[in-house]
Amino acid sequence: MVSAGAQVRAARVAARLSIRQLAERARVASSTVWRIETGRLDPTVGMLRRILDVAAESGVPPGEGTREAAVSLALGRLTAAQLLRDPPPVLERARRRAAKMLADSDLAVGSRRQLVEWEAILDGPLEGVVAALIDPGERGYELRQSTPFAGILSDQDRLDAVRQASRERRASRSA
Repeated sequence: MVSAGAQVRAARVAARLSIRQLAERARVASSTVWRIETGRLDPTVGMLRRILDVAAESGVPPGEGTREAAVSLALGRLTAAQLLRDPPPVLERARRRAAKMLADSDLAVGSRRQLVEWEAILDGPLEGVVAALIDPGERGYELRQSTPFAGILSDQDRLDAVRQASRERRASRSA
């Protein structure tokens, strides 16, 4: 059985909505949607139905993903570039971080599932790790939400990637 959080997240990502956008349209707090998605809140049947209905009705035309998704992908690409420059220490750091995160007893179910998947990816070929980091689809987005590569990029690199993703998204929307 799929959890309510997984259903909400899948519906939101499929509709290409940010947590804030979905929350506003469903008339609930952003923190409520986040807590449902992370398994920290079990919604009532009525609330779940309303949120899923809003997500189903709110699809954005293809190619107009959220800023959140664009930034996630930009950071994934930059992380992949860093990984390819020096694979052994970057992979080892990611493995240690994944293990440390999984040891946290308060880790949300969804995050735990993604980190278990990351562990398997990290134990596979380098090409598979890069593919996961740069996957523009729903799976890549989901994985990047619980990345074991946090801390690999400098603050300046991250800021530059966010700015670049925002510029590219604005340019693609105005074209």
